[in-house]
Amino acid sequence: MQFDSKHYLLISGIFLPVFLIGMFTIPLMEHDATQYATMGMQMLQQKSWLQIYWRTVSYLDKPPLVFWTAAASFAVFDYSHFAYRLPSILVLLLGIYSTYKLGTTYLGETRGLFIPIVFISYLATVLMWLDVRTDTMLTGWIAYSVWQTDSWLNDRKIKHLIGLSVGIGFSLLTKGPIGIMVPLLAFGPDLLFRKKIALFFHKQVWLVPAIIGLMLAPMLIGLYQQHGTEGLAFYFWKQSFGRLTGENVWRDESGPLFFVHTLMWLTLPWTIFLLRGLWILVKDLIRCKLKTGGFLIWGFFLPFIAFSLSQYKLPHYLYVILPFSAIISVFGLTAQPGKALNLFYRMQLVLILFLLLTLLLLNYLLGYTLLLWVCIVVFLAVVATIILKKLQLFDSMVIGSLTLMLLINGFLVFNFYPELLQYQAGSKVAFRMNELYDLRVPRCFYNQHRPAFDFYSKEIVPDFKSYQQIDSALNIHPVWYVFTDKAGVHSLRQRNYELHIMEQFADIKVTQLSLQYLTDTGRKQLADTIYLLRISKTGLDAFH
Repeated sequence: MQFDSKHYLLISGIFLPVFLIGMFTIPLMEHDATQYATMGMQMLQQKSWLQIYWRTVSYLDKPPLVFWTAAASFAVFDYSHFAYRLPSILVLLLGIYSTYKLGTTYLGETRGLFIPIVFISYLATVLMWLDVRTDTMLTGWIAYSVWQTDSWLNDRKIKHLIGLSVGIGFSLLTKGPIGIMVPLLAFGPDLLFRKKIALFFHKQVWLVPAIIGLMLAPMLIGLYQQHGTEGLAFYFWKQSFGRLTGENVWRDESGPLFFVHTLMWLTLPWTIFLLRGLWILVKDLIRCKLKTGGFLIWGFFLPFIAFSLSQYKLPHYLYVILPFSAIISVFGLTAQPGKALNLFYRMQLVLILFLLLTLLLLNYLLGYTLLLWVCIVVFLAVVATIILKKLQLFDSMVIGSLTLMLLINGFLVFNFYPELLQYQAGSKVAFRMNELYDLRVPRCFYNQHRPAFDFYSKEIVPDFKSYQQIDSALNIHPVWYVFTDKAGVHSLRQRNYELHIMEQFADIKVTQLSLQYLTDTGRKQLADTIYLLRISKTGLDAFH
């Protein structure tokens, strides 16, 4: 079968403008993205590049690369969600290109062109693009380091050794030891099975730790100055491996199969072909028929197993195996044409129809009437095109899959997230205050804190936890705006303040949704209430 991948590459290019609009229009989501953006802002404002702080607290968790790049981007573009996302997205694009170059080595140029098509149309990709955490940048650097590692193993050119060293170094600066463990887990077993483990001791390899050491030196110096040996131990062991041993305090109640169903929806709409590709490659590996590309299997399965054994699991942990899954998905999509493959194509068409109906149901439940009709019209147009042009089953399936994901991405960028973030009080209150309120009046938290309020206020907003702090603040400035909850309002009313409720806002944890969000009643039950107050000492409300 001949695959006209160039034709579909042009279609998938439509995803990029949709993503770009989302970068500019959708506010950052709490908690991680807004916290990291605020830390980048704080780093730029305080010029503290090696000692890392989160508000007034000495910070010991993620490495600093995301904060460094955010601060650099803010210096050029000012404080905005676009500026925060930009460095991570550029690295992610590098990762998609690296995955394409890696895949063409084993699938050829024609089939390899499907790799960026599959990668960019994964459901996970739009999530990586809009909710930028450390894993977005990490995925890009890991894809780049794996490509460079494979290239060096194939040709021993020094430029590829430098490339893999730089990729791993930046991965380590993004999220710690996981940045080197994924390439090691991918290539270590593969070289062992191919009896080429001696390549680890090749004379050029000693350049790798030297380059990585130089790259890590500024971070390690800052860690030691700020936290001593505890900081170094945390970085090299406790933050990552401690999640397996139980030394890390982060735990949840997710079971060992959590990532199985997570993988199924992250890799939509190509999940069927990912599973088919895995089945074929594992069979070939067992039968010793897999001569090249074994690192794809190890790079997919071993990190997946390690994450599943962790005592704390979140969906974005799986992003780092998406470069492997994209290549395997394309292998499953294009391998061994015939009756069996046609059956998978028909299964994919059924999946597309099911997902489209699910999207229409979500539109109906959430009241997005316009997009509901857009979905119907686009779907009918695609069906008419397939029928009138008498497209082959493969072409119909790919066009249907890409169209479906464009509709889903449009739904997320133009409807779902803009509406959802009306319930993120931290950013909502800051936007209202910046637009309508007297900026001469200082603002503070009381009994609550939201990093989005810090970031979109473009300052570290004081966080008061006692009457004494409020009294001291009012001695400095006679009037304050206060961000608080119902308990905070009740508490402040017990004191002798002039208190006015300016506005109140519904507040939902937007990255921890449940099905309850889909109905008006459910949203009301999920939402807490955040209040914007103006307080002063009695009789001194100069701005009343």
